[in-house]
Amino acid sequence: MPVFKTTLNSKEPFFVKYKIEGSNVLIECIIQGITFRETAGNNKGKIILYVDGKKKEEILSAAFIVKGLTSGTHRLTLEVATEKASTVIMKKEFDVTIR
Repeated sequence: MPVFKTTLNSKEPFFVKYKIEGSNVLIECIIQGITFRETAGNNKGKIILYVDGKKKEEILSAAFIVKGLTSGTHRLTLEVATEKASTVIMKKEFDVTIR
């Protein structure tokens, strides 16, 4: 059974936990000062997902699945932005290997 991996120390302001299952990557984010709730006001954020340098989607939740990656190593980039201004305030990059 795959184990969740983390990209850094849990005390950092942008903490990412992920697990590879087949060709999918399950991702959970904890982002200090940002929420994804509808009633959040000014602290509402979004995650912009890039796979191998290409923008894939904008995500409005802290947990999501990147589906259907091909075999090999892929660079995932997560940019945290404010929803209203779309200003990137944090960024995390890591590699995953699909077998």
